[in-house]
Amino acid sequence: SIDAPFQTLDHALSVVVGSALKQVIVHLGPGTFSPSATGEAFPLPLIPYVTIQGSDEGESILDAEFTSGMFLGLYDESSGLKNVTVTRGSDQYYAGVRLEYCPDTVMIASCRFIDNHVQEYPGAGVTCFESSPIITDGYFYGNSGTMGAAIMCFNNAHPIIQRCKLINNSAMDSGGGITCIRSSPLILDSIIQGNSANTGGGLSLDRRCESSVVNCLIAEN
Repeated sequence: SIDAPFQTLDHALSVVVGSALKQVIVHLGPGTFSPSATGEAFPLPLIPYVTIQGSDEGESILDAEFTSGMFLGLYDESSGLKNVTVTRGSDQYYAGVRLEYCPDTVMIASCRFIDNHVQEYPGAGVTCFESSPIITDGYFYGNSGTMGAAIMCFNNAHPIIQRCKLINNSAMDSGGGITCIRSSPLILDSIIQGNSANTGGGLSLDRRCESSVVNCLIAEN
């Protein structure tokens, strides 16, 4: 509660339970939640029917201090992130948010993914493996990895990416902004600018993709 807040998000997520009839919002106050500042433990789970919501865009900062990946969602129904900054996640497999087998009821809204780094596997900001989240009003800056540094979609992923800014992300292989393999994202009203990679600096789609890109600025990649 506001009068008796939990010290860490890890503890809050360990005690809350949501359901289709009673969805839960975990509110984060302004400030930085990190291992050194608040004792935060990463990675954190995304939980069905639970939304993690910051106080305002840019005010609630989740900082892994390059110790771990940050959020992992598995088979989640109606989980969400809203108004949080996800920064300095780092792992060989994922850095910011990794979703596996999650439906289109997962929402990531008004979140900032900044300076997340993956050492070996694709994806640093948001990774969608057979998942179809709705990602709106996001800001992806300075993320890096092997491919799909801002957003990685593979193996039958169908996310909706709308009103997002993907700027100055970098990949060693392909898709500094977005990489799609055997996936069909819908990308709307977004800016993909200043990203870099060996191939497809802004956007990399393989032949098996059926993607739609509508009313987007893709420039200077």
